[in-house]
Amino acid sequence: MEVLGNKLDKDRIFDTFAELVSVDSPSGGEYAMAEKLTDMWERVGVKLEKVPAKKDHGNNAGANEDTEAPNLYAYIKGEIPGPSILLVSHMDTVEPAKGRKAIRHEDGSITSDGTTVLGADDGTGLATIYEAVRFLKENNIPHRDVELVFSTSEETYCDGIKKFDFAKIRSDRAYVPDLSGAVGGYAYAAPSILSFTVDIKGRASHAGFDPESGKSAILVAAKAITKLPAGHIDPVTTANVGIISGGAGINIVPEHCQVKGEIRSLHHEKALAVAKEYEEIFKAAAEEYNEIVHAAEMKEKIQQPEETDNKLSGNNDVSADGIVKVDFKLTTHIKAYETDIEHELVKDYEEACKLAGITLAPSKTFGGSDNNILAEHGIPGIVIANAMNDVHTCHEYTHIDDIAKVTVIMINLLTKE
Repeated sequence: MEVLGNKLDKDRIFDTFAELVSVDSPSGGEYAMAEKLTDMWERVGVKLEKVPAKKDHGNNAGANEDTEAPNLYAYIKGEIPGPSILLVSHMDTVEPAKGRKAIRHEDGSITSDGTTVLGADDGTGLATIYEAVRFLKENNIPHRDVELVFSTSEETYCDGIKKFDFAKIRSDRAYVPDLSGAVGGYAYAAPSILSFTVDIKGRASHAGFDPESGKSAILVAAKAITKLPAGHIDPVTTANVGIISGGAGINIVPEHCQVKGEIRSLHHEKALAVAKEYEEIFKAAAEEYNEIVHAAEMKEKIQQPEETDNKLSGNNDVSADGIVKVDFKLTTHIKAYETDIEHELVKDYEEACKLAGITLAPSKTFGGSDNNILAEHGIPGIVIANAMNDVHTCHEYTHIDDIAKVTVIMINLLTKE
């Protein structure tokens, strides 16, 4: 069909976007946004259904219904035959987000006032889906069957959509507007994201009077961290130590140290392999430290048997066998996927962009999204650029022309015969 960009009302598109981002919607507190979306979609004749979490995952509505909300779902029957299309966008935003206000500048750019994020992530996704469907309905333009899912808590490792009842989904393809960069971009692959927590338990002692009786958890952590591969380990894998905490005072040999970080890879097995290597490095550092300390203690015991026996028998809340211990915990948040770029859904997106005169930019991303969870449930999809830039910062911005372009792409997708 012809490009309809020149028929779109950009002022109305901005108003829709501004209305959405004015709603406080932190991860886990999306109730107000869910109500706003339900009201907006009712205006165009679409009823959004609140879909509680599956029982085996708990209740996503949460104990406090004044702040939390379940995922939202709708099925819109179309007139054009062919597979239905699933569109997914998330309702939550990162902080600081309370009191957001979209400011439209003379050049068409849109920002916050600089004290909060703008919420283009994922306010532009919500707005473009809405404006595309509204345009088609108001102009009586035939379209494909459409399914909508508006998820909660995407910013916290996609916790919301993980709890969605996928038995409701009829579509065999999905588009997820949730990608930074120039309009026309799309990601057909995304990584596994794993986080790790390492707890190191040693023995506390006075750092001045009796440091030799201590077992320094921080020293063990330091020895391990210097040996960890980090950054881009290979072209498809990254790893990072992000938080280190421990110790109770500068005059106390530290009894405890905790190290947290994450591993990402476009290949799930590689992520697991790096995690295994990390665990082995931490445990080897503890073993090496224990051997050195044990040798020193034995030497001291031979030289001063009575005094050393008294020290070692004291109650210093150390592990039962008197050695530093390491507990390594690994959590897989989302798993990697790669959608075949020859899949019909990819070709349809490329055609939709070309109809709108928009340059394509396929990529593999190191960011996760709800699309990772769709892939786990056997629904192939791509994440499409939706006019958001510098996300998760107070200088996040978008542009009204770009939001309109994404809306046109949506229209072209939904009207493909």
